[in-house]
Amino acid sequence: THKIDCANHTRCVVVKNQMIALNEHTTELVKDSIDNIAPILRVTTSLDNVLIAFDKEFSLCANYPKGHGEKFLNWITSKYPDAMLFHVERSGGGRQDLALMASLPIYWNREWCVQFLDEQLRAPGNENILQKNLFTILTSSEMVAVTRLLAIYHIAIGMPLRYLTGKTHEWKEHDWGVVELGRAFDCWYNAMVH
Repeated sequence: THKIDCANHTRCVVVKNQMIALNEHTTELVKDSIDNIAPILRVTTSLDNVLIAFDKEFSLCANYPKGHGEKFLNWITSKYPDAMLFHVERSGGGRQDLALMASLPIYWNREWCVQFLDEQLRAPGNENILQKNLFTILTSSEMVAVTRLLAIYHIAIGMPLRYLTGKTHEWKEHDWGVVELGRAFDCWYNAMVH
C-alpha cells in the first residue's frame, strides 16, 4: 500500500516555504535601504505584497478604483503598440503559489511599468503612494533579481510540476501514476538540496 498526499498541495506548500525563506533573505540583504525609505510607502520584499500592489496598479481589468490599469493599457498601446504584456494573476484568493506565478509577468512587464510610473510620478501634484511604492520596488536591483529568479523557477520547475500533477491521471498507459509522481518530487528535492 502507498500513502499519497495531494501533489498540488505539496508543491504549493514547498513553494510557499521557499518564498518565506527568500523573503527573509532578501529583507536581510536590503535592511539598511528599507530603513531609509519612508514607512508610508509600505515598501516590502514580500513578493505576495508586491503582487497585490502590482495587481492594484496595473490590472488591465481595472478592478481597483485607485489603480491605473486602463490608463496603463492606453499608454502602452500608444507608446509600444507591439509590446507583449504578460497577464498578472489576480492577487485575491488563497493560492500559495500566486507570487511564484506572478513573478514572470512582473519581471517581463517591469521596464514598461517603470517608464509608466516615472511619467506618472513626474506629474505635478502626484502623491500616489501605490505608484511610489511600486516604483521603489521595481527599480530595486535586488527585487529585479528576485523576480527574475522566480520567473526562471516558475518556468523550469513550477509549470512542469503543475502540469505533471494535473495530467498524471491520463498517463496510465505509459506506466505513470500518482506513485511515480514521487520521482518527480524527489528530483525537485535533490535539485534544491544540491
